[in-house]
Amino acid sequence: MIVYILIISLFVVAAVIYTVKFFKKRGSGDNRRQLGMAMVGLSQQIRKNPNDAVAFTKRGTIRFKKGDAKGALADLERAIQLDPASVEAHYHRGSILQAGGEISKAEKEYNWIMAHSEDPYYKTAVSNRISTLRKGGR
Repeated sequence: MIVYILIISLFVVAAVIYTVKFFKKRGSGDNRRQLGMAMVGLSQQIRKNPNDAVAFTKRGTIRFKKGDAKGALADLERAIQLDPASVEAHYHRGSILQAGGEISKAEKEYNWIMAHSEDPYYKTAVSNRISTLRKGGR
């Protein structure tokens, strides 16, 4: 049993490492493989712990990168159900809604972040996105 848990834990760590590398090396030919491995690891983590909001958030961002906006939104909504204070989940949900043209829903997510987050990274990113929305951009 302990060996099984260690193997799964190593797989999850590998998935997270590949996810980080992916975001640092966009455009690399290995991205699809890395995304696939990250999806497998995160899906295993979610099966092991279905209340892991962080895993749902990470898998949601990967699903969007792979072109699955519907699946990404489902994962991000689950992450927000599990952890309503997750700024990262709200941010990515807003970004996906904005990309899909659901501007009022995206703006609602961004306004929530502005009201609830102290993180300067998200405040700046959201401020830029709101500015783009007000200029009529997606």
